[in-house]
Amino acid sequence: FDDRYLLTVSARQDGASQFAPDNKYSIFPSAAVAWRINREAFMENIRWVNDLKLRVGAGVTGNSAIDAYATKGAITPLFYPFASTITAASLPSSVYANPELAWEKTTQYNLGLDFALFNRRISGAIDVYTSQTKDLLMARSVPTVTGFSSTFQNIGQTANRGVDINLSTVNMSG
Repeated sequence: FDDRYLLTVSARQDGASQFAPDNKYSIFPSAAVAWRINREAFMENIRWVNDLKLRVGAGVTGNSAIDAYATKGAITPLFYPFASTITAASLPSSVYANPELAWEKTTQYNLGLDFALFNRRISGAIDVYTSQTKDLLMARSVPTVTGFSSTFQNIGQTANRGVDINLSTVNMSG
């Protein structure tokens, strides 16, 4: 609006064959707002500020980084010599199928300030962020009496926080 107030909203639905039919699809929304402070009337006479934008955003991303069809009971091909030929067979996988497996999701929040000063000779951005990942996709050992050695599960969570600072300068021009 008026090249001062910005709004971005999006949502996407992803599907992954790694998961059971009930967990195959998930929706990942995001939204961000920004304010171009340098376009306000009170900034008109401050000529050394070329750009000044405050922004805040939030969004969810997904991870499906496991083998395809990990929720199914996969089989492992096996070839063995028999008489004068090679015979094909199969064995059950050593990984127990988990039909409850679902997307790993990360929710992230970001607050940032973009700036350009002195005819854009100094520019950069400062970002403060926090993210939390839930339902981590991890292999978990199971008792071998089950006939399997591991299974994938949605277990655990992790969090990250930080500050990113990006600074660019034009020391010589021409």
